[in-house]
Amino acid sequence: MIVTYSAYSQKPNNIILKGNEAYRKQQFAEAEKNYREALQKNPSELRAGFNLGNTLYKEKKVDAATDTYSAVAEKTKQPLLRAQANYNLGTALANGKKLQEAITALKQSLRETPYDNDARENLQKAMNELKKQQQQQQKQSDNNDKKKNQDQQKQNQPQNQNKLSPQRAEQLLSQLQQQEKQIQKQLQKQKSPVYQQEKDW
Repeated sequence: MIVTYSAYSQKPNNIILKGNEAYRKQQFAEAEKNYREALQKNPSELRAGFNLGNTLYKEKKVDAATDTYSAVAEKTKQPLLRAQANYNLGTALANGKKLQEAITALKQSLRETPYDNDARENLQKAMNELKKQQQQQQKQSDNNDKKKNQDQQKQNQPQNQNKLSPQRAEQLLSQLQQQEKQIQKQLQKQKSPVYQQEKDW
């Protein structure tokens, strides 16, 4: 929810009023043109800046809107306007997933208007979303670390299996030598069969 600021004062600025009328009719391009014109004629007209921020936000120009809200919040001496600018800034930032910045802006808004339930609710939502985001990042980081460890263990495992202890190597060598001796004996028996000589009669 974005807060709007009406431009009714003792000397209403016709250009701002035209912008407000276009905004109400959802003619945001026309409203933006009027608010920019009002700011061009009087750069210190922060109500026009605030309403320009709302218009930019409606036009999905979120970065430009947040810049405008920030400028209004910094320049104004009116606590209510500063609170509303920070509230809208926080809301726009939260919707853009810039949660840490949103939390800061919403806290600023609550410093000016501590009883603003909307600001408090949006602050709580942003803080919950940030916490959830951090938990997901931690979980993902843990999963990546676990996978790296498993991959490293898999790589190390075949190397460990191929390595023989010196005692095992001696045993295998000894077994091979014994097998070779047995094969040699068998081969010798097969090569030179023993024939009995025939008797001479």
